[in-house]
Amino acid sequence: MKNEFISKILNNMKLPPKRYDKPFIIALSGHCGSGKSHVAKVFSKELQLYIVGGDSVRWKIRKEPSLPQDVTSINNLTNEICYLEIEKLLKENVSVVIDKSTSSIKDLENLEKYNLPIILISLVTNHEQNRKRVTDRSNQEMINMPGYGDIDSISDIITEELYDQVVGRKTYNIPLDRFDYTIDATVKLEVELKEAEKIAKKIAKKYN
Repeated sequence: MKNEFISKILNNMKLPPKRYDKPFIIALSGHCGSGKSHVAKVFSKELQLYIVGGDSVRWKIRKEPSLPQDVTSINNLTNEICYLEIEKLLKENVSVVIDKSTSSIKDLENLEKYNLPIILISLVTNHEQNRKRVTDRSNQEMINMPGYGDIDSISDIITEELYDQVVGRKTYNIPLDRFDYTIDATVKLEVELKEAEKIAKKIAKKYN
């Protein structure tokens, strides 16, 4: 059942029309509530990138009762599917933005195995604001913005308790000098997305 489930997800991927001679990966690093999903949509729209969304994959797994539903199994299968999606996209010369925090050296090493450019972006914020954002999610809709891939990626981290649990188990150990760009995520979301647009334009000049 697991293999059939994975095949169904991979076969249903609708790829953007844009192909890059040398595809690249945009990896976002930031805690829950830092705006990763919104920023990913900006890059998807501006650069025609496919969004590989961990939250979206996780929701699909939870809707399949024949699959193990414990947290560890869900997280492991989510990671497996995300990497398979990335492999498929890169083979098709489609560039990728990952809506899943690349927070540790191990995460980065898993992406470096593709031997393609990785644009690493840090979304700098604080826990107080993040907690407020995640608890407001039940009353807010995702910004309606066109994109490709997992544009419906919505986190289920909607309480302070869940936020603290995720922060407690994730590792953030990537040195600051490894990041290509930094986005201030403590500002209003509209300002944060404007900064993402500016970065997208810089990337477009380099890779188009």
